[in-house]
Order: sequence, then structure tokens, then C-alpha cells
Amino acid sequence: MWVSANRASRVLYNFLLSIEKPDVFLVPANVCPIVLATFLKAKVSFRLVDIDQDSLCIDLIAVKDILSDSNTTFGLIFVRTFGHTGNCEADIVSMKSQYSNLKVIIDDRCLGIPELDQTRFSEEIDMTLFSTGYSKFVELGYGGFAWLSEKYHSRYHSPQIDYIEDAHEILVRKFNHAIQGRTPFNYDIENWLDDRDLPISLESYFSKIKSETPASLKQKSTLNAIYRQAVPQELWLGEEFNLWRFSILVSNKQAVLDSIFSAGEFASSHYASMAGIFDDTTAPVAESIHSQIVNLFNDYRFTEAKAKRVAGIVKKEAKK
Repeated sequence: MWVSANRASRVLYNFLLSIEKPDVFLVPANVCPIVLATFLKAKVSFRLVDIDQDSLCIDLIAVKDILSDSNTTFGLIFVRTFGHTGNCEADIVSMKSQYSNLKVIIDDRCLGIPELDQTRFSEEIDMTLFSTGYSKFVELGYGGFAWLSEKYHSRYHSPQIDYIEDAHEILVRKFNHAIQGRTPFNYDIENWLDDRDLPISLESYFSKIKSETPASLKQKSTLNAIYRQAVPQELWLGEEFNLWRFSILVSNKQAVLDSIFSAGEFASSHYASMAGIFDDTTAPVAESIHSQIVNLFNDYRFTEAKAKRVAGIVKKEAKK
């Protein structure tokens, strides 16, 4: 069953209200803070877990250790970091059969290629979530959708909520302040979540996704080729992370970013660890990766000339 809304966070919120809530959800420490705000709004408890050094997704070994606590019921949101393309479904599904206290699994693919073939989804994954909002693989400026397993077809609902657009901007500013200062985040805004449906029919929405996907793939392939040619290979994060942006690891991250912005170009640095901000845990792997990560743009905002300039700056800074 397909479900949709104007934002993927609203689809997630609706789902969290539709399930029989586990005691706690296990969430990767490098998750986008909007996801955690959605859990807080839905009044669903969560526990942040560090990430795996290779996949940069939630550490499944650590998850299994936590699941061994048989007195607690759990949910799991598996976030595909940077649109990670590795095949993780089998590992996730096997845990559901191995641990009876793992009640709900969400596969968050919001940074990946939207998948519209329903035959590719496992019934053991309760919800598989996609987004076509700002800076996503297919960027329409709106839209989130998900495939639900059969047992949630009759349960899923979308309650009416209050929404003030400015409240979302205030929430984001609060996130940024807490992340930059590494200070605890105080959740005290309730009307930030978009209450709108898709502005077009689901059929038209899927048609736009299908038509936009090849162009996005072509653009990313073109710019990624430029980065591969100019950026030293030892800096590459890995091909499985390059669908969203071309990501690199550098020891002098701030110098690289400063040089890029000083040249009138831009790059990003996602995602900071939420450990210690949304709870009192630590996540050394997530923190280490964030201290080195730089995401080079490969979407329609960038031209080949821009990519060449940024790649040249990265190469120059790497020599230092």
C-alpha cells in the first residue's frame, strides 16, 4: 500500500501514530534531526545508536546486543546514510525473525533513488520511506511517500494537526544552534509539522518521479566523473555513498570548506551526531566521520565548471 504527504516527515509521523508503539525505537546517531523531532511530536521514545564504520548506517551488531534485552520491545529505523546503496535488507529482516522483541522496522531511503516497484519490498519491512523534497535525489520541492506492509494497510491514518510554516524555520534554527554548540536540544515547538497533502494526484506524482530520475542520474554521473578525475582517490568515501552527493573524508575539513566558500562555491557537511544533543549517549564513530566529512554537490545547482573549480580546491587543500 502506498501512502503519501507533502513531506516525508508527515508520512513518518502518521505511521508512528498508527502502530502499536514499542517501548523504544533504535535510531542511528547520525540521523537528520527532523526525524527525531518527528518522534518527539509523535511521543515515541527513542535511543540513539552509533553507526558502523563501513556502511555508516546504524551499527547492527550494537543493535543485536540491545535486542538481547528481552524485557523491552523495540522498533528500528534503518537510515541509508547518504543514500547508501548496499544491500542491507537481508540483515535487517533476519533480525526480526531472530529477536521476537523487534516489533517494527522502518527503512528510511529518503536520500536514495525513489523506488516505485512494489514487488521489490519485503513484507518484513513495515515501512519503506522516500522523499522528493529539498536536496533529495529527485528534487520536486515537495513530497514524501512510503510503501507499507500489509498488516498496516487498515491501521495507517493521517490525523488533522496544526501547522504554522514559520514554526518549522524556528525549529531548524534551534537545531543548528544546538548542533553548533553541542548543547542539549529542548523540544518546545509543536506546530512545525507540515499538514498538507501532495499538491497533485499520486499517479501524477509518480509520473513526475519517473520522468525526473534519468536526468538526475545523468547529472550526478557527469559531475561525479569530474570529482573522480580530480579529487585524490584516498579521499573518496566510497561509490556506495555517491548517489546523493560525492562525499569525501579530509583531515582539514574546515580549511576545505572555508576555501570552497571563499571561492564563491559551496559544499555541505552532513550529518552531525545527535548523541549528546537529543540524549546523553555518545557515538564516537558518527562523531569521527562528521569531523572529516565534506559533501560535494552533484545536482542541478552545480555545473561542470563549478564542479571542476571545487575539485581543484579540494585537491589543492589535500596537498596541505
